[in-house]
Amino acid sequence: MTSPLWTVLRCTQESLFTNIWRVILRESKNGMQRNSCRNYNLQARTEPKVSFEIRSIREADIPQVMELRRQLKVHDVASSLSSWMKIDPEGIKVALNENEEIIGSCSFVRNHPNLYFGGLYCVQPKYRSLNVGYEIFNACLDHTMGKNKSANAVFSMAEKYQRSGDFPIVEDEYVALKNFIPHRINSESLSCIDSADGIEIETYQDCLLPSMIQYDASVVGYTREHTLELNCKEEDSKTFVAFKNGTCIGFGSIKKSCLGAARVGPLYADNQIIAEVLLTRLIESFPGMKGLAMMTVGSNVPANNFLKKLGNANTEACLRIYGKEKVKANMSKIYAFLDFNFSAF
Repeated sequence: MTSPLWTVLRCTQESLFTNIWRVILRESKNGMQRNSCRNYNLQARTEPKVSFEIRSIREADIPQVMELRRQLKVHDVASSLSSWMKIDPEGIKVALNENEEIIGSCSFVRNHPNLYFGGLYCVQPKYRSLNVGYEIFNACLDHTMGKNKSANAVFSMAEKYQRSGDFPIVEDEYVALKNFIPHRINSESLSCIDSADGIEIETYQDCLLPSMIQYDASVVGYTREHTLELNCKEEDSKTFVAFKNGTCIGFGSIKKSCLGAARVGPLYADNQIIAEVLLTRLIESFPGMKGLAMMTVGSNVPANNFLKKLGNANTEACLRIYGKEKVKANMSKIYAFLDFNFSAF
């Protein structure tokens, strides 16, 4: 599977891109369904092999969780973790050893009343294979209360999640791409500013929030007022909003990751010109960062072409998995997801 996948990731023609990765997803999905029939329950609950406690996260835990994520070289954002704690305080769990040191984390947070999104899953290396990950994962699943749930998963883990019976549905319209450019970014590589006639870019202020909420709902299909407000007010972040003739036509945010890079997300726009203008402003507002992280939709060719203009990105593909049913959004307007761990879109 690896060779065809990397062919997909480097494909520059939209038709070829779409056809190849749909075949890969179909074959992967078929294989997982066959395995699921043979072994529906991947694991049974067993007694933990070490002593540990699982509880909901607290503000004081954030530095330790971020250190775990740094060890994995994941571009998470401390202020975003704090924001999602306010949205769903019981949806983020940590595991602690006898010395009250955090040894693992996981989350399934409420995106709307009928959808929970999972992520932040990690366990310290020396505590792996000791049931810590299994117990914390199931504690988070219990929080979803039988509602629909979703997550991003690398190919090898997606099969395990499906065989457990918790995520029987795999998205076959797109993959999610985690991208990281490890060097300093020069926005001059982006070239469409001269084509942006009539587009006005405003720095976020509270009076713009109603327009953003309305636009956001047109993209993701539901209202996220509290989520957007918290996102726009996080420390070490910038948000810009695009307007034309007084109407919101896109917005984007950039934040400092736990590894010192700039992380873009969300980035929503009516078309690629607006998206490129917003991306340029976002990068210019965060000079001197140690690289750029951005999670894109595999089928959004313009978004992935932006990254090619900016440099050679390290890319990892993830499948979108669901518990009960797929969740639809206007994917053509999503140039970067809001947050890999906490948000479906």
